[in-house]
Amino acid sequence: LLLCVIQPYNCLKMAIRTSLFQFAKYFMTFCGLWKVPFSPKVQRFYVVFSNVSHFVYCSFVLSLFVKALLIVVGFESSDNVFNAISVAVIMFDINFKAMIYVKFGLPRLFHQLMKEEQSIEENSHQEISEYYLRQCELYVNICTLQLVTTIFPTYFYILVNILQFPLDAENFMYEMWIPFPVQWKVLAIFKIVICQYGIFMNTAVRSALQSLMMFITSQLWILQVNIRNVFSEFSEEAAREELGKLIRKHQFLIGFVEKVNDSVKYILLLEYLLDSINMAAAMLQIATASSVTEMTFTLVYFILLLTQLVILAWSANEINTQSVEVSNAIYQSNWMDQ
Repeated sequence: LLLCVIQPYNCLKMAIRTSLFQFAKYFMTFCGLWKVPFSPKVQRFYVVFSNVSHFVYCSFVLSLFVKALLIVVGFESSDNVFNAISVAVIMFDINFKAMIYVKFGLPRLFHQLMKEEQSIEENSHQEISEYYLRQCELYVNICTLQLVTTIFPTYFYILVNILQFPLDAENFMYEMWIPFPVQWKVLAIFKIVICQYGIFMNTAVRSALQSLMMFITSQLWILQVNIRNVFSEFSEEAAREELGKLIRKHQFLIGFVEKVNDSVKYILLLEYLLDSINMAAAMLQIATASSVTEMTFTLVYFILLLTQLVILAWSANEINTQSVEVSNAIYQSNWMDQ
């Protein structure tokens, strides 16, 4: 029985660590964001699951937002105004990014990523294969770091609230606007469960973007290797034909980058704005914290925001660096000897 569990787990682990999209795929599938079709029967079930889960999560975020708005304008009171507003902003940010991803077709770009990854697996070039595996390992490590830095503050927040408030308290964890009578203990369980979905949604959104950005970086690096070797590995006539393929590949990558940019430019703007505001608010809360618990949670949350910004900035810079290196690869080839 143990072997039946361990063997599929090892296969799954190997599949994730040798791919630039499998990590994102699992989280996106769980959140109803995966747009690459399954078999017809599974696809029908998945569409229903996706619509229902998105409706529940959007209703939850709307409830948080309405409650925060009522508190701000003074129609309702709250013991922790900052907490009500900050939680609503965080959840709105995650939900908004997911909606923008779907609207601009970002999940559908994984069709091309899967196709290109298949061609790399069939490639016998050792340097390219080894580099791609290193990129896959790096991608999984980065996404795992993002997952851990999301899980830790979330569960810390849940634990602190369980210790501070009874489960039937209206303001347990976060405050929601509920237009109908509800058992507060049932609502508390719902809040804890929906937090798990929030973790998956945040990880899905971030790992999807990371996947596409590292795919672009990898493809640009592979293009450089092929350009440098095109005149040494092929005859003059074959090199001319291969060079045409590489030019078309470069044009495809430029178009792919433009599609990704069109899909995420508003998200990145919102990301930098909200993360900057949240980091400033976190620093203020650290300075004015009234307890060690509150200070610890805020510090952990600050580290989460900082980690996300650093990873995003590094990944974007890598695309720019590898793009510039393509022109250097042209000069490093033996084109002058042809």
